Amino acid sequence: MSCKEDMRERATKFFKDADTDGSGCLKKIELYKIVQNCGFDKTPEEVTDWFVDVDVDQDGRITMGEFIKSVVEDRPISEVSDADLRASFKEIDRDDTGHIDRNELRAFLDARPHKKRGISDEQLEEDLNEIDSSGDGKISIEEYIAMVREQAQD
Repeated sequence: MSCKEDMRERATKFFKDADTDGSGCLKKIELYKIVQNCGFDKTPEEVTDWFVDVDVDQDGRITMGEFIKSVVEDRPISEVSDADLRASFKEIDRDDTGHIDRNELRAFLDARPHKKRGISDEQLEEDLNEIDSSGDGKISIEEYIAMVREQAQD
């Protein structure tokens, strides 16, 4: 499972939610509104500074490509906050038990177009056992964060 792929998906959803006029680009006001609606405590000046940083071609609009590059591609995994990792964990933990079980891991991997899609049951079990340091057959939030942080160091 790739944290970058999950971040890309979440950033894409954030962008689409923010693009209220459906133009395929974000204006400052759209970015400001979604930042506020998501509960981030940012001033208009902070959002404007972020907008200027992300708007690489300085055309007054942020494209999906500029946004993804800024918040996903240019951001090392080591700088991803535990809060972001907890949010990505919750998206995989569909039954909200605080653990990712075998079925949730399978559903997560099969839903993504990458090399782990359609892996065998044996490989799934091996991956689960590698991440599951407690040996309880499930991945806890702590085990998930440790796995992502370990991958970032590789």
